[in-house]
Amino acid sequence: MNTEFEPETATREEGRKRIEKALANFELPEGYAWSFSRFDRDDQEALAFMLRGVLLSLAVVLLLMAGLFESLTQPLAILIT
Repeated sequence: MNTEFEPETATREEGRKRIEKALANFELPEGYAWSFSRFDRDDQEALAFMLRGVLLSLAVVLLLMAGLFESLTQPLAILIT
């Protein structure tokens, strides 16, 4: 196993895989476990929050453009392209 860590080239996913590989055979005492739960949960919540924001902003822009152009097809065509 290569124990060198190159922060310039290692992505978060690569680091996560390295940690999982290192801890795969590590035996913890009974009743203990390890996980990335808090970090995963925080990342998923942030991603979901950003996705809702993007979708909401696109809907607002679509409605604004529909009102300005007095048409729904032209703003849809603009947003799709």
